[in-house]
Amino acid sequence: MIAGDTGQIMVYEKTDEPKKPFAYVATWPNEDPKKEKKYSELLLSIMASRIKCIALSSNDDTLVFSTENNQLMKVNVNLEKSSESSIKYEYLIYPFHSKAITGLDVCIKKHLVATCSADKTVRIWNYGGQTPKLEICETFQEEANSVAFHPSGYHIVVGFTDKIRMMNVFSEKKLSTFKEILIKSCREIQFSNGGHLFACTNSDIIQVYNFYTGENLPTMIFHEHESKVRCISWAEDDSYFASAGWDGKIYVWNIKSNTKPEYSFESKGTNFTSVAKMPHHNTLYAV
Repeated sequence: MIAGDTGQIMVYEKTDEPKKPFAYVATWPNEDPKKEKKYSELLLSIMASRIKCIALSSNDDTLVFSTENNQLMKVNVNLEKSSESSIKYEYLIYPFHSKAITGLDVCIKKHLVATCSADKTVRIWNYGGQTPKLEICETFQEEANSVAFHPSGYHIVVGFTDKIRMMNVFSEKKLSTFKEILIKSCREIQFSNGGHLFACTNSDIIQVYNFYTGENLPTMIFHEHESKVRCISWAEDDSYFASAGWDGKIYVWNIKSNTKPEYSFESKGTNFTSVAKMPHHNTLYAV
């Protein structure tokens, strides 16, 4: 079996002919994938990708392969039990992101995880069953840089290159935008534990919005960092939050008074990428 750049697999059979030791048997897909209606648009993009590695099962029935766009696929290659027209590619488990994951958040009250990627998709995963399941996959025109899950599991906020979108997560397996905020390339969004507020970064500024009204009051704009804010972590009672940035500084902000941070720490030459507060303890951990 030979796999190529166009996502097709060619099968050859060994013969007793010295001049032609292998005879051509079949090619999968046997037609132009774009002409076959049985394939979804997402699957067509995978089939058009370069196949990087193949492995055949011990009983020679199933071929598993990986593609250049980071997918694991399988195909039934038992020609005795299947006709060429019935052979099609399937996901080995479920479709992965095809490019780097840029944001991830876990829902507090449901077995759900939201991810966004440089492949311009936002996905909702369910890990509550015996095996994880992809519930929603939405493709957008712009690349998503960050995502936050509302504690209820019914909403997400996503930071795209052009704006922030507040979305409803419907049981019909789709996302619906109900409000947009003109903040570009937001790379960190965090919901408060109560879900009534969410904090987002705007370069070196942190803006806190009321989720239910979409308002950002002047008293909810926090600026003390000298470089991009990389991470935010809320306290259990949502009365304050911590922020860390590429300027090597960590601040603790009181939500009721944004004049000056209540606590500050500086480590010169350090680019902080993550900060978290220890539950029920006045301790911060930063990386």
